[in-house]
Amino acid sequence: MNLILIKYFKKKKKMIGLLTGNVVLVIVLIVLGNFGVLPLRNIGDFAFFATLVFLLALYRPAWSFLFFIGTIMLENINLAPQEIGFSLRPFQLIGFLTLGAIIIRYFSGRLSFKLPKFSKIDVLVSIFLLAGFVSAVFSPEKGIAFKQAIILLSFGALYALTKIFIQDLSDLKKVLPFLLSSSFIIILYGIWQNWQFVHNAVHFEIMPGRPNATFAEPDWLGIYLVMILSVLYAMIFNSKLSNSERHLAENEEVKKENKGLFFEKIKERRFYRDFFVN
Repeated sequence: MNLILIKYFKKKKKMIGLLTGNVVLVIVLIVLGNFGVLPLRNIGDFAFFATLVFLLALYRPAWSFLFFIGTIMLENINLAPQEIGFSLRPFQLIGFLTLGAIIIRYFSGRLSFKLPKFSKIDVLVSIFLLAGFVSAVFSPEKGIAFKQAIILLSFGALYALTKIFIQDLSDLKKVLPFLLSSSFIIILYGIWQNWQFVHNAVHFEIMPGRPNATFAEPDWLGIYLVMILSVLYAMIFNSKLSNSERHLAENEEVKKENKGLFFEKIKERRFYRDFFVN
């Protein structure tokens, strides 16, 4: 058994390392956010952190995308200093820099994978994003409307990034461990918040008695947990379905083998009968 575990960990060494890095990153960002280190104090610190992320994205875009998935639930953590004038969540920074790195690698001929083709759904998304700017032109509050249109466009860019890396079911299976590992940390953090509240300690809850974990509101945490439960139920259902399909296939193989043996025995009996009778 020990040899099997050693072989498994050697085979999955890179994935286990990335998962460990993802969990550590989520925990560190939560702690820094709670202790006031985030958002970063000045543009220099922000530029240094962004440069490190961008270098990682240039070196391994797929790795930075996995960290993008792992930090997507850190909703109330802001990295951008006040001088920038807007908030920037960890997943947004990682996502935009990863998309920029992909564009650079594509035009430099160093992209190691093919980009997906433009589909009908992409046309609808593009029309929806364009409509935001068209409506902003005719809005009485043009400044606010254009700001909302830009925010909407940013989520369109993150949609494009997700489509690049998740093109089939096998890609989704590689991504899910990062989503679930981060979600486990978020759940523990929410439980810790309520524990701290019950014991009259510092709990970092927005609404005392209602844990919000890394979300802006407790309701958002509840919605996210429902989504995670749906993913887990789907995984369990597919696992049982695949097991039943495998057993059915094995039974079919056994039937074929038994059927083949049956006809072989009939042929043998006919051979011996003809040999001895004739």
